[in-house]
Amino acid sequence: MTKNTGTARVVGLDGDSLADTVVTYQRPILIGVIVVAVGIVGGWLWVRSAQIREERATEAYRSAETAFSSGNRPLAQTELERLVTRFSGTGAGTQAAMLLAQLLYEQSKYVEGIAQLEAVLRRAPNAMRPG
Repeated sequence: MTKNTGTARVVGLDGDSLADTVVTYQRPILIGVIVVAVGIVGGWLWVRSAQIREERATEAYRSAETAFSSGNRPLAQTELERLVTRFSGTGAGTQAAMLLAQLLYEQSKYVEGIAQLEAVLRRAPNAMRPG
């Protein structure tokens, strides 16, 4: 059996060696911090931009839906076409395409209605795609 009589060596960082390391690698550390900060800000801006786009699409959809519900079909169709073009890929854009297809079906334009639905299907959010 062996007996451990030696003293244990504790590995740690003292303040002087850490400060020396930071001073030695000051430039790469600063560049790394800047890259991380830019990445975080860029990600936040991307997410915020998507939220703003979705909010604007929802407002435009409410306006078009109001025109549809009030019976003003030509105005509703114009607003829905504009909304589908401008906000495709959003939830409101997908809903607008479905409502526009319904308008086209009411006008007996079945081929155009189906084409509208097929076009929006490619860019629809996952939650709105068929199973």
